[in-house]
Amino acid sequence: MRMRIRIDKMAALGVTTMLCIAPVALAQTPTDAEIAQVRDLLGFGPATTRAVVDGSFRQQPQFGKYDAKEQSCLIGALTPEVDAELRNAFKTLFADSETTGAWLRFGRTAGGDKFTGLMRAAVDAKLKGVAAPSPFSAIDQMSKAEQADISAFMQSPAAAVLKKDFPDMPMPEAFGKRAAQRCGIEWPEQ
Repeated sequence: MRMRIRIDKMAALGVTTMLCIAPVALAQTPTDAEIAQVRDLLGFGPATTRAVVDGSFRQQPQFGKYDAKEQSCLIGALTPEVDAELRNAFKTLFADSETTGAWLRFGRTAGGDKFTGLMRAAVDAKLKGVAAPSPFSAIDQMSKAEQADISAFMQSPAAAVLKKDFPDMPMPEAFGKRAAQRCGIEWPEQ
């Protein structure tokens, strides 16, 4: 009898350990394809990356020292590098495939489609330097079914992404120096 109790306790400990470890083992880092889909869903696709690079670097004092051909080369060299940093930031922000999947499923609901559409519009407005309403401010004009889609999603663990700070990215100057080297031009020191 004593041996059986000992085995049962060990089995229970093993099951408990497996239950604690299983969620960690099942949580997979999102793939690049999943991140690309989420970025598109939220308005951070390739065109947005290009616009961010163009806008950010045109504001750098060093950028004005180059002719049009050099500027075009810099923007072209910077875009994939910034895109890679954005991809990594989104991987950090979304953390796992389960979260990206939940966002993609939400985007296919009627309410999620409208909500993420408003998020894309806000990103676009920010790039253009104009004010955009918060996606939350338009919920009152949505149907009850659309509101229910949004409410259900906001109660899910995946919605916690909205509460996170966007991960820090390297400063534009660091990108500029590397891109200038690729273009065969000198990045002026300040």
